[in-house]
Order: sequence, then structure tokens, then C-alpha cells
Amino acid sequence: MIFNFNIEKILPCLADSTKIRVVVSIDKDLSQYFPYVKAYLKKGLYVPKHPSFSIKKDGKTFNIYRDNITLIKLVDEKEALRDLEYISNIFEEVIKHLDSITPDYTQNKPPSPLEILKYLPKTNCKICGEESCFAFAVKISNEEKNVMLCQPLFTDENKEKRGKLLNFLLESGLDVPSEFL
Repeated sequence: MIFNFNIEKILPCLADSTKIRVVVSIDKDLSQYFPYVKAYLKKGLYVPKHPSFSIKKDGKTFNIYRDNITLIKLVDEKEALRDLEYISNIFEEVIKHLDSITPDYTQNKPPSPLEILKYLPKTNCKICGEESCFAFAVKISNEEKNVMLCQPLFTDENKEKRGKLLNFLLESGLDVPSEFL
């Protein structure tokens, strides 16, 4: 691992009462690499003013700061250890290829559900599993659901909206299905 760590706290997750959140202290300041990680991953939320970098993966959130990492929506401590290894591997790859990565110093902000909603078909069809398009937009914004679940968006009729939404999500640092990149 690129950093040594110590699990400081294991607490109930505020976002999901069936999960835990873990606070981990680290012995290395990784903040100088945040712009490189952002460029490397092409996603994530970078905040330069108070150096932090957030990654979402499989419905979980990893917040990386100068001296600690918080992991949110985990099942158990074993999952925390696997996710810390995942984070370490990302930083190791970035450091290994530092000379070939153009850092991205821009701060993106997560998209608001209202911004996402304006590009959705607004049919409230419930195919995505949500009661409304707004509820689905909230889930997309929080990276709890993938835009691919909106079947009406992927019809010829909504091709223009789909293109705008996918570009918007990509610019916001969220995952976009690779077939649309």
C-alpha cells in the first residue's frame, strides 16, 4: 500500500442505517495527487480549496483528505480493507504514470437533481424503479442509480435530450456508460 493507515472509528452510516462508515487516519498527505487522480479516473469530486477528493464506487463513497479517509455505506470492516486497497492502487497507478498525466485542477460540483431532471423525458413511467422522474434524478445525482435504467431516454425520440444529459453527467464527474463516450 502507498500509505499506512489506522482505523480510527467505525460508526453507523448516516445515509443507510444498515451500513457503516469508517474513518481512517493515513500517514501520507495525498492531496498533491488529487488533480492527477481526477484526470486519470475522469470522474470524482475534487475540491482544491480544502483539498479533498471523493470517489463513488458501487454505491459507496470514499472521501480522501490530507490525513484521513472516510468510507461510507460499507457492510463491514473487511469491506473497508478491500476499499482502502482499491484507493491505494489508484494512487499507485497515478504516481507510476505521473509524467504522462495532465492534471485536472478544475473543481466540479455534483449535479443537482433539478439539473438532471430537465434532460429526462419526464414520463414518470416508473420503469427505473422510482415513483417519479424527479426521484430518479435524485438517485442519479447521488450515484445510487445509473441513467441507463431510464428506458424512455434511450429511444430515438429522446436522442437529443440523452446526448445533453450524458455530456452533462460526464462534465459533472459522474460515470457515463462507455458506449456513449
